[in-house]
Amino acid sequence: MMRTGMRPDDVTFVSVFIACASLASLEEGRQMVTISVQPDGITFLSLLSACCRAGKVDESMNLFSLMVHNYGIPSRPEHYACLVDVMSRAGQLRRACKIIYEMPFKADSSIWGAVLAACSVHLNVELGELAATRILNLDPNNSGAYVMLSNIYAAAGKWKDVHRIRVLMKEQGIKKQSAHSWLQIGNRVHYFVGGDPSHPNINDIHVALRRITSHMKVKGD
Repeated sequence: MMRTGMRPDDVTFVSVFIACASLASLEEGRQMVTISVQPDGITFLSLLSACCRAGKVDESMNLFSLMVHNYGIPSRPEHYACLVDVMSRAGQLRRACKIIYEMPFKADSSIWGAVLAACSVHLNVELGELAATRILNLDPNNSGAYVMLSNIYAAAGKWKDVHRIRVLMKEQGIKKQSAHSWLQIGNRVHYFVGGDPSHPNINDIHVALRRITSHMKVKGD
């Protein structure tokens, strides 16, 4: 569009930024900032999302600084969530927690959830306990936080703590949510729950799954 002399409007810019985020095309996104009439919070949120997908921690911090100090765009919880997420994924958990403590908003359970998930990957028991506690203070019935913390303890060989979490869940009546999914065939939606054999076509489904499994084994050989 620029080559033909046409000036993209804000809607076009945002659409391209979202595409850059989806493809993790950071360089193209940065170039568009320089030609955009006035990037806004959505513009930078798209770029921060791209950085998160690509695992670019320093790039995220540079963009955040550019947004706040150069363009004077107020930061929002979504921008901080991207910073916390990219740092957590990179294993920079203490740095992520520092961002949480310094941001001018109260972190919600989704932000602490990013830290907890990363603690599970990077096996950080101390910060995992902190993140789980913060989540449960905000949402006492969050079964996912209990389960993830239990998994962290199990990976660290802390079996007494695993047992303690399970007892605590039982005492408080908190149950692990079963996996579930939907599948639409024609005009009918089929609902499945993990461990539930009540679907009327369950026998046919099992036969089909065994056939698929057998076929995969043959292909694998």
